[in-house]
This record gives sequence, C-alpha cells and structure tokens, in this order.
Amino acid sequence: MERLTMNSLLIPLLFLGLGVAARVTSGQGNIYLQDTCNVTQYRDLCVHSLASFSRTAGRSPRRWARAGVSVTIREAKGIARYMRGMKSTGSVRGKQGMALADCIECFQEGLDNLHQSLRVLRKLNT
Repeated sequence: MERLTMNSLLIPLLFLGLGVAARVTSGQGNIYLQDTCNVTQYRDLCVHSLASFSRTAGRSPRRWARAGVSVTIREAKGIARYMRGMKSTGSVRGKQGMALADCIECFQEGLDNLHQSLRVLRKLNT
C-alpha cells in the first residue's frame, strides 16, 4: 500500500514535467514557464522550481521534460535524505520506524525510476 502511495506522489511531479514539455511550443522560456505553470495547482512553486531552466530549455519540449524530471529528482532526494536522518537518530521506533523504513525504500525505488526516465530522455536528445 505504501508503494502505491509513494508512486502516487512522484507520478504527478513527473507529469508536471511532461505537461511543461507538452505546452512548450513557441516564444521565450519564461513565457512558456508562466503559461504552463498557470494551469498547475501550485503555480508559484512551479515557477520557482523550473525558473532556472527557462534560458536553457527555451523552446525545446525535450529539455522541459528533462527539467521537470530533474527538479523532481532533486526534491525527492531531499525528502529521502530527511527521512534517512530521522531514521538514523533513532527517534522513530516500533511500527512507525518500520513504516519509515518502508517509506525510505519506496522513495529510493521512485528515485531509481526517475533516474531511468532521465536516462531515456537524454537518449532521445541524441
């Protein structure tokens, strides 16, 4: 059940990146970014997370897809690092500790899948 839940969290972030790629068709990167992020639930977070890619992604749907996946990987790594820190302090024990361990494992699986997606996207660019 936790795996399904974790994938349910990571998949929308991936779709955000793919949504960015699908909507990018002409104009400057910032215009694409603003237009694409306007349709997301967390517009400001979207703009903030992807703004650094505006110049390099430009009009390339592939680059926008890579940017979305890269941002998702960065954020998921941060969350996984935080959870590993919680586990290493020993402050979470018993059933909660086991649940945390499962969650860390799910995040690692999700990160592996995201890295695989990024490798595939890079191959598409060659």
